[in-house]
Amino acid sequence: MDEKVYYEQVRNEAKLFYKNIKEIPCAVLGGEKVRFTMVGFRHLVKKGPFLRPRKDQIRRFLLLKYIPFVLKNSDSLIIYTKEQTAEFWRISNQVENQTIRIIVRQLTGGEKHFFSIMNHKI
Repeated sequence: MDEKVYYEQVRNEAKLFYKNIKEIPCAVLGGEKVRFTMVGFRHLVKKGPFLRPRKDQIRRFLLLKYIPFVLKNSDSLIIYTKEQTAEFWRISNQVENQTIRIIVRQLTGGEKHFFSIMNHKI
């Protein structure tokens, strides 16, 4: 399969999956709901104004299926950081010989929303 065709297929499937999530209660945030907005999806494609490399985008798209497990699992690890206008929660858990890390962000006065996902092989 052509690389561009594969990219488009994976991206379209990921976008459909992502749009259908809407929100997930997060166990390590006391059941508080994490919203899935287009801000988070855009961040999978771009970092700031720059497009991420296609291979990086594909990797992140393929990781989306792990989001419900990591957020709903009370055994997930959580690390909190605060910046001037935003708070971040890094929520991670081990799945299939890798650590999946989800970043949840909350801008001042806003609601918690998915911001990013990454993985590290164990």
